[in-house]
Amino acid sequence: MSASGGAKVGRDDVVEILASFHTRPFADIPERIDSMELAWLVHQVEQRYGVRLELDDGQLGRMQTVSGAVDVLREVIEPEEHSQHRLATAGRHASSDGAVHDPASEGGPEVRPSGRTSNHSTEPGTRP
Repeated sequence: MSASGGAKVGRDDVVEILASFHTRPFADIPERIDSMELAWLVHQVEQRYGVRLELDDGQLGRMQTVSGAVDVLREVIEPEEHSQHRLATAGRHASSDGAVHDPASEGGPEVRPSGRTSNHSTEPGTRP
């Protein structure tokens, strides 16, 4: 794993960390991650990348496999790449005619940072 600017987290990196926990060969690491391995993995990633991982219950739940751990770590360590993709595709959908529709430009629901939607706007100082 590289701690430099554009750090990339790969499957081999996660398996390497898990192998160091058990001091066993890389090839002997199973797909499933138990709770002690997960704690070790999070600690080692924080140390290697120089980051503090603030993982919620949903993210931790997805990290029960090597593949899931790689996905979550990529999301939290490489957020600019994932957020650019999410922003580019958020709320857009293709209709049966193949045209891409963006609800925000069509007076559709407003997406708030909390993930909640609103069909109306509020004036400053008023409650929705």
